[in-house]
Amino acid sequence: GPEPQREKSSLQQALEKSLPGRTIEALDCGMGGYDSFRETMVLEEVLEYDPDLVILFTGHNEAVGSPPIPLWILHAQDRLKKIAAFQTFLEKLKKKRGYIDGAVETGPKKRDADFEKNLRAMLRYAKSKRVPILVAVPPLNLKDSPPPVRIPLTDPDFATGWIASLRGERELARQALQRSLSAYRERKITPNWQHHFLARDYEREGKLREARYHYRASLETPFPGRCSGACPETIRNVTRSEQGLLLELDRRFEDVAVNGIPDGSIFTDSVHWNLDYNGLVSEAVIKKLKAALPKINWSTKSPKPWKPSKSVAALETLTTLRYAGKMMATSPLLEWTAVHYLDIAGMRMPEAIKTPKAFREIVMNDDARRNRMFGLGDAQISDGRLAWYFAELALHRGNHARALKLYTNALKHKETPLEAHYGRAIAAALVNDTRRSEESLGILENSGNEFAASILRKALAH
Repeated sequence: GPEPQREKSSLQQALEKSLPGRTIEALDCGMGGYDSFRETMVLEEVLEYDPDLVILFTGHNEAVGSPPIPLWILHAQDRLKKIAAFQTFLEKLKKKRGYIDGAVETGPKKRDADFEKNLRAMLRYAKSKRVPILVAVPPLNLKDSPPPVRIPLTDPDFATGWIASLRGERELARQALQRSLSAYRERKITPNWQHHFLARDYEREGKLREARYHYRASLETPFPGRCSGACPETIRNVTRSEQGLLLELDRRFEDVAVNGIPDGSIFTDSVHWNLDYNGLVSEAVIKKLKAALPKINWSTKSPKPWKPSKSVAALETLTTLRYAGKMMATSPLLEWTAVHYLDIAGMRMPEAIKTPKAFREIVMNDDARRNRMFGLGDAQISDGRLAWYFAELALHRGNHARALKLYTNALKHKETPLEAHYGRAIAAALVNDTRRSEESLGILENSGNEFAASILRKALAH
């Protein structure tokens, strides 16, 4: 039968309007989860079709490192894993070479060096085929991408700074966080959370240049799948040095963001923007191509400027809520990322985060098939754990009385983590409920957390 009609992308539609009378074919060759190593192989195949232009969106999914061997070997390895002798060989290889499921664990320097090498190779190969290549700098959710590591409450200066920040005592918060940041630097530890809370305080004060700096610096430890802090400048430098076409998409997103800081109103998570913003991306691509390729007979009509719609599709909001649910169920280290995702979705769908019960009814029961894709299920998020996350959300939003009530309710469940008492002690102190604050601190001390509890007590008394 006839070939089914493929829905045109917003980019193809924009190109057709800008190049009237021409037949445009825009093929999406992107794959979810691919890193630059795999992208080099995709590009080699794409260039065999002699395209007029290649648009490269790269930089994410580099956290584990590029596979050192071709993909066909990795696929064969998956089949061979069922054989005991091969499994023994693989374990020896992992110990000797650092292989993990076909990839290599790398430190930040090697990860960034591998990315630069792969990007340069792609630009040079496209140049050898005389095909223009446009490389986009990926935009990031700067504000609502908290560090994927635990909040360092055992650091006295950080604890003092964070609690002062929650109280609105900005000068004290800034001094303490700066001391903590400097100490971390001296010990060669990445001060992600220090940067994050400094950024929030600077933004509240209207010092947006400083806020943007600290938000970017807080991304030094890459979120799983997100590009590293060095990635944007690597793309700029390598693309310019290899005479590629550079699209600074990150700066275009900053242009349209509130305070120039992209946040959860634009993104569904750390890296994926709302579908509504595809129009902004298409507009930026066309503008760059017109400037870089002036000999092409572009339309002289001025396109209608892109504007964001007033609402975000419910499906995208549910996607954000599912990401939060997956983190709550499987990733304790991403506790505050889950809280931020709840906050993002709650801005668009307040009824979904009104209570833990509402979250279950709207998200967990919405679409069983999609929830399985996200690794979600009612049994995986206990009532106590879910209540704890909602308490953290209230603390994050500055509703300290509600946070105290939610922490207290969460701790009635046996499966609620003991660390919920940290938040309860803080929330109680912030509403001047000394009895409950001391009660939680005492429980922490009696459970073997004397050091952390003593630091928290001093920070609350500061």
